Amino acid sequence: MASGTHSRRGGHQPELDGRTEFMARMYRVLIVGFALMVAAAILNAVGG
Repeated sequence: MASGTHSRRGGHQPELDGRTEFMARMYRVLIVGFALMVAAAILNAVGG
């Protein structure tokens, strides 16, 4: 009965749901890591 709880946002391709979710997660991790590196570089440049 609760089959639509996993893929809530447009599950038109359920076989590629895992791959797209993994890619989105890796992309978000890369974005966050890059943002943290940029923030650290800015703080280092400002702080001296």
